[in-house]
Amino acid sequence: MAHATGDAKKHVPVHIKADTSHLTPRDKLALGELVEAVRLINPIYLLQTKQDSTVTGALFDKSKGTNFYPKGMTHKKFTTYLDRHPDERDALLSPFTVVEKVGKVLRATPYSEYYKLFLEPISEMLVRTAGFSDNETFKKFLVSKARAFQTNQYRESDIDWVRVDGSPLELTIGPYESYEDKLFGVKRDVEGVLGVVLPQETERTLVYQKEICNFDAHLGEKYGYKAKTALTPMVVMDEVIAGGHPWYGYVPMAYNLPNDPDIHQEVGSKKVFIRNVMRAKANLLTKPIAERVVSKDTASLINPAILMSFVIGHEVSHGLSFRLNGSEFLALGSPLEECKADVFGLLFLYYLMGKSIMLRNVVERAVISHFVDGLRQIRFGVDEAHAVGVLIQYSWFVKEGAMRFGGNGLEFNPSAFKATLERLGGELYTLSQTRSPELAHEFVKAWGKVPDRIRILIEALDGIPVDIDPVFEV
Repeated sequence: MAHATGDAKKHVPVHIKADTSHLTPRDKLALGELVEAVRLINPIYLLQTKQDSTVTGALFDKSKGTNFYPKGMTHKKFTTYLDRHPDERDALLSPFTVVEKVGKVLRATPYSEYYKLFLEPISEMLVRTAGFSDNETFKKFLVSKARAFQTNQYRESDIDWVRVDGSPLELTIGPYESYEDKLFGVKRDVEGVLGVVLPQETERTLVYQKEICNFDAHLGEKYGYKAKTALTPMVVMDEVIAGGHPWYGYVPMAYNLPNDPDIHQEVGSKKVFIRNVMRAKANLLTKPIAERVVSKDTASLINPAILMSFVIGHEVSHGLSFRLNGSEFLALGSPLEECKADVFGLLFLYYLMGKSIMLRNVVERAVISHFVDGLRQIRFGVDEAHAVGVLIQYSWFVKEGAMRFGGNGLEFNPSAFKATLERLGGELYTLSQTRSPELAHEFVKAWGKVPDRIRILIEALDGIPVDIDPVFEV
């Protein structure tokens, strides 16, 4: 099955390779076992997204939806059922159950049971890999994650994952993101990402780790909340293989997990940055887009290192003490949270500039890179979470005079960047405190439209791939 939806020509095949020459023989044994575990994530994800995996060469068809809820289920029908059966609410709205209709009754089946055919061998592989690992924190994580796949209780294993320290391998595996749940935004699809840690590059992120707690406290003083951000570990790696959503769907350059606020308060969250994927996207997608939509001088400001600065800011801002996703905001939670991470990620860079940690020129280039790269995200579809988030920002920046549509496409006014971001950030924080799906809907309806000039710019990108199609050399 191909990984693209629709026209496979829109996805450019890219060989993704990681340097494993520095790994010990035992590390390489562990790596080989984990590659097989990640591969077993794919059939689970294909079941979750109702794909016919038996058809050779079939394209991934996102329009099929998901198996999270019974066919034809609506938000109104589901909430009416919950009102009549309040004792079933926790099971039916659990992130880790599949809801099926049996007669007139809704039944919640745990992932551990529903996907047992695949989760049991994955568990066995993780336990076996723990025997190869010389890193005690990684070993502990593998064993607890194996147990989670059997018990459907993920909290302990997610905490152990955040606490992994000094391992030469990085593994993210399990149900994490809820982008595909269009009904309530809570059901999680499975994913697997395996990589080789880059020690020197990881060391350079320490300054961000130290300052994000200070930034959260700064925002707390500004908005009147008590900052609860724990120290946020960061890892830079080269990807070896991915499975599930990060392969068939949106191919991430980075991610911040887990998404549970209680875990954030206890141990924080982990930010993982994928160097080889980020470089591929910057060089094959973002830079060609820049050459068509901004002046030659502006396009020259964009490079993978600048894009990395923004991506780091984005991911650390997911871990701030306030969030916009969750069941209260329903399906709009994910796009609003992505918008929040973009805006406060850039404000974090300005905060670092104020402490003389980052130069103004670098911060302004990061803002411009983000808005150019935003066109890449919109091309996935205007309803995709990251796309909706960036459309809100486009509308806001144009209104505030920080950006305009000129003869070269996008033109920028850097002197207005910071104030514009601060005003939009204030609106997003206020919205986060309402927990109101109605206000969220009104906000997205007002600001998340696709401007006609953006449609014209998107049409001008014809011939540039929409995304990469990773070809893993393992």
